[in-house]
Amino acid sequence: MATHMIERVPATSRAGAAQLGGHRAVRLMAIHANPIQATNFVSFTIDMTSKAFTLTAFTLLGAAMLALARAAAQPASTTAPGPPTPPSSPRSCSSPPGAALPT
Repeated sequence: MATHMIERVPATSRAGAAQLGGHRAVRLMAIHANPIQATNFVSFTIDMTSKAFTLTAFTLLGAAMLALARAAAQPASTTAPGPPTPPSSPRSCSSPPGAALPT
């Protein structure tokens, strides 16, 4: 009967609820007979990619919050909008009002 020891990933490497699928791949690479150098390279790349995504997400979230704050700080318009102006007529006529138009 052979017993297999499974190495556990330290709790400090867990990023929380949102992780890329590569963390599982690194764990599997560490468990099986893969070179540690290659495992470290893959782990580093996945960690940097994850950090870049996190930075991008928080940057966009901060920009959205600033845009909402700026929109809320704008003073409200105190004048009611007036009636719409009618479009100009396609025929311009220099005759006085009420005069018959030529046919």
